[in-house]
Amino acid sequence: MLIRTQLRLAALIPALVSLLIGGVLWVADSEADKARQVAEIAARVRVANFELNILTQEYLLFNGARVEGQLRIRLRSMGDLLAQLGHDGQNPEEKELVETLRRSHQELGGFYNLLFGSSSSSQGQIAGALLVKAQNIRAKSEQFVDIQQVQVVQLQRRAVVVVASSLCVMAGLSVIFLVLLTRKLIRGIGLLEEGVRRIAVGDHEHQIPLDTSSELGLLAQSFNDMSRLLRDSYASIETLLAGSRKLNADLELQRVALEERNADLRQEMEMRRRQEDLVRESNAQLTRQKAELEATLNRIKRLEGLLSICMQCKKIRTENNAWLELEKYIGDNSDATFSHGLCPECLDMEMKKLD
Repeated sequence: MLIRTQLRLAALIPALVSLLIGGVLWVADSEADKARQVAEIAARVRVANFELNILTQEYLLFNGARVEGQLRIRLRSMGDLLAQLGHDGQNPEEKELVETLRRSHQELGGFYNLLFGSSSSSQGQIAGALLVKAQNIRAKSEQFVDIQQVQVVQLQRRAVVVVASSLCVMAGLSVIFLVLLTRKLIRGIGLLEEGVRRIAVGDHEHQIPLDTSSELGLLAQSFNDMSRLLRDSYASIETLLAGSRKLNADLELQRVALEERNADLRQEMEMRRRQEDLVRESNAQLTRQKAELEATLNRIKRLEGLLSICMQCKKIRTENNAWLELEKYIGDNSDATFSHGLCPECLDMEMKKLD
């Protein structure tokens, strides 16, 4: 049952008990009013009986038609009052008293008829019987009034007992209900507190066992759902972290591989640069050698072929028809240089000339 429903029931108990007390008081007051009304009618019967006694004495003294008329009016008025005494719910004693009063009234009416039609000599005896019957009616009416007053007192006492009992029952039920509700609330709050503490320390498997028919149960269900979501979230985070760690390891391996590859590429590039330098140096050297070879070849080509030389002075004619000394021509068209000296034969000839 929901806590708000239980609280409403707890608030409804005093209202129901108040309604019960109000109903009991209303019924008791109604019954007491009815008893007081009946007691008042009985008192009026007693007054009417007293007035009949006064009028009977007056009739015996003066014996007039006016007094006879008043006696008949009072007798009829008493009959009307006795007719109002009977009602439903009377106990047997009350019914018996009402019947006795009505019979006594009828007998009293018969005595008055005898009195009105009798002679003066017999009126004394009839008057004595009337007085005895009037005393009987007075006693019965007083007894009836006492019974009604006792009933009023009993009704009031019963009402007080019912009110006190209802208040005691209401207080007891309220205390019991509040104690049970307090125990339920304390137990539910204690379980929630324990669940929060265990969740705070990382126990995401903990579930709060509560009845879902109350707000605390619904709160516990929401708490359990939250705990399950936290557990799933942490599991997802652990999975993501594991994947991230694996990915980082793979990336680290790839980074190491890339660094090794970069080192290899740098070495390869360095080797290629050196090879290119060597190639460039080789090309430059080859270009120089080619140029030298080409120059040498050109000089060789100029030295090759048919040379025109003077038979006398040994000068050589160039392509421009210029005559150059043999040493100069060979020096211009080759890398050869000349040093002058005398061969042995020429030396002997020169020596002979000197001699």
